[in-house]
Amino acid sequence: ARIVLAKAQPKLSKARRFSLKVTCPKLDVKCSGSISAKTVGKVGGSRRNLGTKKFSMSSGRSKTVVFVVSTKNANLLKGKKSVKLAVRVTGRLESFGAVKPLNRQVTLRLR
Repeated sequence: ARIVLAKAQPKLSKARRFSLKVTCPKLDVKCSGSISAKTVGKVGGSRRNLGTKKFSMSSGRSKTVVFVVSTKNANLLKGKKSVKLAVRVTGRLESFGAVKPLNRQVTLRLR
């Protein structure tokens, strides 16, 4: 049983937000965890951390986690069409303990 990240191409809004959808397995237990997003390549000289968010939900449910990109990082991303993100989802199931972390590359559309 794993926490699943939806296959979608998020788009950065004018308000500097993008969202990722996370789904909890159907096991009659609550799940919680965190999701973090970093750029894969260098932007403005280094890999940029775009944020870490926590989530909690009941069995079989999905939740949309919204990230707000800092003004500094948003300005560094200006002029690009898209950027690849390394997304890591770590979590726990209430009675089972920690589940294997999920690592995935996602393309963030900027226009």
